[in-house]
Parts: sequence; C-alpha cells; structure tokens
Amino acid sequence: MIVAVMLAVLGSLWFGHAPPRSPSAYRRHAVQAVEYLRSQTQTARLWVGAVARDDTTRQAASVALQETENDAVATVGRFAGWDPPAGADGVRDTVTGLGDEVVQALGALRIAAHHGQWAKLTDLAAPLPGLADRLDTVRGDLITGSPR
Repeated sequence: MIVAVMLAVLGSLWFGHAPPRSPSAYRRHAVQAVEYLRSQTQTARLWVGAVARDDTTRQAASVALQETENDAVATVGRFAGWDPPAGADGVRDTVTGLGDEVVQALGALRIAAHHGQWAKLTDLAAPLPGLADRLDTVRGDLITGSPR
C-alpha cells in the first residue's frame, strides 16, 4: 500500500513538472508562466505601495521584493528550459522576452531596496502596470490560440 501511494505521488510530481509535449500543452504551460509573472508584478506593486504609505517595515519589503524577483527568475527559467514543439517558437520568444522585462523591473526594485533608496521605488515601479497589461494580453492570446 505504501509503495503504491509513493508511486502515485512520484507520478503526479513528474507529470506536474514534465516538459510539455504537444502545442496545446505548451500553450497551457505558457499561460501558467504568464499568470505567475503577472502575479509577481502585482505583488511587487503592492509592496511598493505599502512602503510609500509607510504600512510596512523596510526590511519586510526588501525581503518581499527579493523573493518576488527570485520567483520571476524561476518562472522564466523553467519555461525557457522547455523545448517548444514545432511551430511554437513564437510563444517561447514572447513569454521569455516579456519575462525578461519583468525580471529586469523587479531586479531594479530589489537593488534599490537593498541600497536603501526607498524614495526611488515608486518611480522604478512605474513600468509594472504596463507589464501586467501586456502579460494579460499575451495570456488572452494564448488562451484563444491567437498566433504569437
């Protein structure tokens, strides 16, 4: 019984992390990556707003901004590590390109926080709403199967 449970758990873990094999599976993974990246941009925006309102400690915000960037790096890296199925190179290029922009923006916030440049955070966060909108558009395109 224990062996069967362990095999079921291992199988589900493998399936959840297995590279997508079909174009539709690849698009589903792309949608998930885009949703994660959008969540990370929104999380950073919330933390920057909390700092601006003096609703949080700077130490907590610094850690949160670092974790948000780390999560975005992991999201982009995981998706970029999968070979796209034939005809899906554009999906890969779109998601990883936009992901790189998110990572750059989050990295700038992390660096400013670590340098104690708290007054710069609001200006550095200015690109985040536009990135979130673009991620939303890409998500919609991926769901509807629009070419990318």
